[in-house]
Amino acid sequence: EEADAQRILYQLVDAVEHCHAHHVCHRDLKLENFMLARGGRALKLIDFGLSVVWKPGQALFKSYGTPCYMAPEIIKGASYQGAHVDIWSLGVALATMLTGSLPFQGAGDTELKKRILQGKFPVPEHVSAEARDLLKQMLALTPEQRIGVEQIKQHPWLKPYAQSHSSSSPAKAHQAGGWVHDVISIAATQPKSQQQIIDSFRSAGCIPTPIDFYPDKFQKEISVKLI
Repeated sequence: EEADAQRILYQLVDAVEHCHAHHVCHRDLKLENFMLARGGRALKLIDFGLSVVWKPGQALFKSYGTPCYMAPEIIKGASYQGAHVDIWSLGVALATMLTGSLPFQGAGDTELKKRILQGKFPVPEHVSAEARDLLKQMLALTPEQRIGVEQIKQHPWLKPYAQSHSSSSPAKAHQAGGWVHDVISIAATQPKSQQQIIDSFRSAGCIPTPIDFYPDKFQKEISVKLI
């Protein structure tokens, strides 16, 4: 139902906005990397293995991500802005939640890339007009025309839900298991990049508490407390 999609998207946008504010681009946003708590309401964003710390306005070049969620500029092999590709991937995730299937699929890589570059996908009649409009803006082929995270929260489809949940203080939200993202899993093979991400959250007023390192999985799990 759209109500469930609104609840999940709001948390995802909140998490991605938090990352972007600290100059962290995830680059592999997909449903498999969104973990719901047992109650099915609180959500956490995981797997930062392809993430990067970037400077405002910095162009990225390397091709990363899961093919079905890749933005067209990555498919073209062009330079891209981290925030733009994360928004595209969120759009793919939203389309999947609303329609029950990935918007861009193909029998092979060539067909998949062709469909992504066309930017056309079927939307069932039961999807509301406002949800369709948000999808259109999130999945705009031109990166500069893609809606931003703050604008997503203000979109008519999501704004009522956002307003009803934005009045809570961070402490209350944390106690309710809501919008504060206490656990961020970072999987990366480059220690420098790992440290950059850690430092980014620390300098933004976040306290990383005990870190467990598993060399065989190249994974660090960081408990983050907002202050």
